[in-house]
Amino acid sequence: MYHVLILHFDDTYFYQRNLRKKAFAEIDLRSLKETKFMCPEDRLKLIEKRIPLHQSLITFIGKGDYHYISFLFLKE
Repeated sequence: MYHVLILHFDDTYFYQRNLRKKAFAEIDLRSLKETKFMCPEDRLKLIEKRIPLHQSLITFIGKGDYHYISFLFLKE
């Protein structure tokens, strides 16, 4: 089980070394296009496959431009 998961959609947390030391898992999603604010359904399904939804207690998702990710966690 991961206690802290960081999703890197942008550089919000990428350079925060103290926070990253406490994370048990990080997923770099910065290369994905069309993910800011909203994303197409096919892209959301791709993201869902890359995120271990059942394994984290706390997930950092960025500066708020990626709020739709909450849907994936709530869906579970």
